[in-house]
Amino acid sequence: TSELVTARDEAERANAAKSEFLSMMSHEIRTPMNGMMVMAQMLAAAPLSPRHLRFAEIINRSGQNLLAIINDVLDMAKIESGKLNLIIEKFNLHEIMEDVNSITSSLAHEKDISLHIDKDSDHEVEISADRNRLRQVMINLVNNAMKFTEKGKINIHILENKKHIEL
Repeated sequence: TSELVTARDEAERANAAKSEFLSMMSHEIRTPMNGMMVMAQMLAAAPLSPRHLRFAEIINRSGQNLLAIINDVLDMAKIESGKLNLIIEKFNLHEIMEDVNSITSSLAHEKDISLHIDKDSDHEVEISADRNRLRQVMINLVNNAMKFTEKGKINIHILENKKHIEL
């Protein structure tokens, strides 16, 4: 039993060291990332052509997504302990899909793939969810679809009814 206690103590020390390392690295990455995002926001506020303004906006949105991922790394210890908190808020689903389209459209263009988001209706679809996590899941799904699509198109259909929304 003393060997088991020793092994458990070593595992707990290793886990604590991993959590400390993740926290430190996330902080070290977040600081320059925030600086880059401020510059992207300043660039977007400058007089730019519509094309270059779109590029600055994509940089900013991608930076926000990267910061959300970095925050998820910080949440690793919370996940392991079962104490992860989701940030549930009401928002317009179409805004998320526009973000997904903006962030993934460059890769689609490079691969000559048509990316289309089909909405069941033109009115706003308000949902309650963790906005950043939903956005990341949708970006991952679209990126995976592009990875396995040689040519043609990728369609995302948002179908809604009174009880649920299907993506």
